Amino acid sequence: MDRMRLFLAFDLPESIREEIHRAFAPYVERYPFVKWVPPENYHITLVFIGEVPAHYVNSINEPLRALASSSRPFQFSLHGWGTFPPKRPYFNVLWVGLNFDRELLDFHRGLMRITGIYESRPYTPHITVARSGRRKVRFEGNPRIRPLKFSAGEIVLFRSILRREGPEYVPLRKYKLG
Repeated sequence: MDRMRLFLAFDLPESIREEIHRAFAPYVERYPFVKWVPPENYHITLVFIGEVPAHYVNSINEPLRALASSSRPFQFSLHGWGTFPPKRPYFNVLWVGLNFDRELLDFHRGLMRITGIYESRPYTPHITVARSGRRKVRFEGNPRIRPLKFSAGEIVLFRSILRREGPEYVPLRKYKLG
């Protein structure tokens, strides 16, 4: 049986990718042992589905289309940066924060119902910039991120193909909002 590793996300405008890349570029050489996310892979994860049988895509297609068409596009703006876990000296994930419409939380709950994937932690929309892997890394920097505004008008069902050089994200389906 064919299996796929899937997630739902908002893709980002090129101007947002460029801003994030610009803000963190000075740190890439300073932290060469960190796994930096290439700008083309920046996105806002909505739900990480994980490994599922290939036919799963068809089972969620119509409910995703219905939810997307009944929702309006979401407005975001870049808002600083941080790390997971928060308030610890070492990070696992370095991220860019977002200001967002509170309706996104209801939308996220709808996506969890459709996918059957429920998260125990509160949903915190962000854009992952780097991962430390198993290393204990303390990020000592202060990236200057301009609070650019943007709109997300469709959700994308991505397939994540894990490769030695890093994951490849392949869009399988897109669902227009509104």
